[in-house]
Amino acid sequence: MGWFKNTLDNVKDAASSQPVECPRGWGEVSFHLDLEGFPPFFSFCRKCPIGGVSSCNDCAHPFNPNNVEQLRATLLELTSMRAEGVLSDAEYATRRQQLIDMKHRKGTPGSGFHIASWMLGPIGLLITAAGSWLALKIHPGFFSIAGVGAVLLSLSLSFAMIASSKRKASVTESALDDPIEKPIFP
Repeated sequence: MGWFKNTLDNVKDAASSQPVECPRGWGEVSFHLDLEGFPPFFSFCRKCPIGGVSSCNDCAHPFNPNNVEQLRATLLELTSMRAEGVLSDAEYATRRQQLIDMKHRKGTPGSGFHIASWMLGPIGLLITAAGSWLALKIHPGFFSIAGVGAVLLSLSLSFAMIASSKRKASVTESALDDPIEKPIFP
């Protein structure tokens, strides 16, 4: 009966949640209890009603546009803390990047293309190699299969290039869209 007591303890722990201030500017949020899985393989966890995640670090919900002034004030406060010597340059850069990332990023830019590239590449290589071997050993008609593999390899390369360009564009965009560098009064 230890599993029953552990399950009840987990339910109590997951259900008890104090409201926290949303780091994306949506106000106070209380995590609610959520049941994952299906009986008899299930577990209880806490979920955010806004982002649907169990941790604020995993949230991909957009930043509240009405709360940009608070972000600017926080960045100015970080700058003053660095000027006073409270924060080192490395700590300042890390905290500043975390604040800006919470506003801009929903995940790694181009990650879907990167994953597709890694999925199609080995499959295309395998099909190309098998088709070529079959064409040389059995019948030249198998070169069509090798052609399909070559198409998959080219798609893999294309997706890798798109992922790389999206990553580079994201870095450039985040540098240009820096809230601390914008004038307060346009």
